[in-house]
Amino acid sequence: MLLNTGKKQYRIIREVLTGEVNDVYVCQDSNESMAPYRTVWLVKDRQVARELMGKLGSECVECFMHNEAAGFVFAYDGERPLGRFYLNAVQNNAAAGPRIWLELVVRCMTSGLPPAVLNVILRQRQIHIGADGGIWFGYFLDLSAYDAQAGEKENVALCAVCIMELIESGLVIRTEAAKGVRVMKLIQKKLDRKKYQEFMQLYSDIKLMTRETMPKSRKGRLRAFAASRRDTIYRVLAVLCVILVCVVVLMLVGHLLFGEYSFWKLFHDPLERIGTESLLQ
Repeated sequence: MLLNTGKKQYRIIREVLTGEVNDVYVCQDSNESMAPYRTVWLVKDRQVARELMGKLGSECVECFMHNEAAGFVFAYDGERPLGRFYLNAVQNNAAAGPRIWLELVVRCMTSGLPPAVLNVILRQRQIHIGADGGIWFGYFLDLSAYDAQAGEKENVALCAVCIMELIESGLVIRTEAAKGVRVMKLIQKKLDRKKYQEFMQLYSDIKLMTRETMPKSRKGRLRAFAASRRDTIYRVLAVLCVILVCVVVLMLVGHLLFGEYSFWKLFHDPLERIGTESLLQ
């Protein structure tokens, strides 16, 4: 079977999915024997097809019509599911885990995909990892799970759950250290309270909880302490600035009304006598 896009003819190499909403195939340009493989969707649901048309950005190589279905062509980068290959990546490298968690969050933030499509990717765990720890998304998706109302809030919660699953799998074979436990506890606490609204919050939490807890030098410890108390320090400085501004305003008002900086009289007794002479006469 050939899929004619008007520009190319794709030969179907493998049928991945036949569903009520869409079909998924791995294809190759029939005119080039060494052409790269592509993932092709044939979306049969007209509502979903309309919502996807023109919104997939650079991730979609080509769009076309095939009979009554809308076709979408994506790059095919191979299959190395993150859930299956994660332990290989972290088994002999304790620092690999946090890098992978952060890489997943960054990939979600920068994918350029519509939130509803990213939502399906995260739900169906179409996340892959390279030998170098790089993360990419796969497009073997069943779009019957497509939810047009899904947004960043829902997606960051799904991403957080994915990261917790990775940490748990590492804990089973003891490849994760105390950092992983700290990250899990914080993520679970914030998920329970529905605190996550955007990916940057999750990224910041992971970054915070996986930094080195005890720098060797005194200077390093001071820097780490300052970084951990940064928000508190900023708030204290802001309050001090407000107080200083109020003091200056009061001084100026006193000077304008009384011709002197009468504000300072609050802090010292007036000069009433020099030696034996009284200034009150």
